Amino acid sequence: MCYHVGRVAQCGCTEMATPWPQGADWPLELREHATGLTKYLRDTLNCIDRSQDQAVPANLVRTMITGTLTMISKILRTSDLTTIQDTLSIMQTEADEMAGESAKVMEMGRMELKNNAADIKRNITIGEKTRAAAEEASEKGKQIKELKDKMPPVRRHGQMSYAAAAASGMLASGTQSTQRVKAVTPQA
Repeated sequence: MCYHVGRVAQCGCTEMATPWPQGADWPLELREHATGLTKYLRDTLNCIDRSQDQAVPANLVRTMITGTLTMISKILRTSDLTTIQDTLSIMQTEADEMAGESAKVMEMGRMELKNNAADIKRNITIGEKTRAAAEEASEKGKQIKELKDKMPPVRRHGQMSYAAAAASGMLASGTQSTQRVKAVTPQA
């Protein structure tokens, strides 16, 4: 069995050889392009191996070169994965630092809120005590007023008349007692 390229073999064999792969339209996506080119090159290599060192048609060589150049161009336009990995690593480090700073700020805020809550409780307690003291003072003031209202009025200014003094059992001012004071004798 001969594998001649689409013509009658010179050895007299009339069998047709396996045809060479046809030209290809290379896909836009890089991985699909690489997969298609790999298959095309593998099929072409198999045909070359079977054709027993016969010349490869120029259109196949052109298709292989075009596919390879197009793929190389796509690879060169694609970002280097090392650059992407470095960028992601930097972003991860920055995110970790920001998370740490955020945690510190949140902890400080939590402590400040806790302190504020303690201050508020203390102020409420002081306010309640102040209100209770004010209410107690108000009650005492009312009691004192009630006691004053119950007391007989006292004349503070001017002299008391003799009649008023006699009625109260007191001496009028400016009068002297006619009673003698007994002298106290010490007993031995």
